[in-house]
Amino acid sequence: MPVQQRQRRVQTAQLNSNQPSSKQASKMPKRRKKQLSTELKARIVGLSEAGMARSAIARKFGMVRQTVSGIVTRFSE
Repeated sequence: MPVQQRQRRVQTAQLNSNQPSSKQASKMPKRRKKQLSTELKARIVGLSEAGMARSAIARKFGMVRQTVSGIVTRFSE
């Protein structure tokens, strides 16, 4: 491996060193999932079925597109 590549790896490792290690991460409290009401899920599915883009729905409700996609996939059946 060339010296420059090794130096970049060391620099990258040093930059990432401020992230918690796996031991520290296991001691951190776990995040709880935010419970969404059935009414909100129904509104999201309704907007999607009406043709609104999932990214626009996500922006409207302040969530990420993947969350909207998951709701639409699970609850539109």
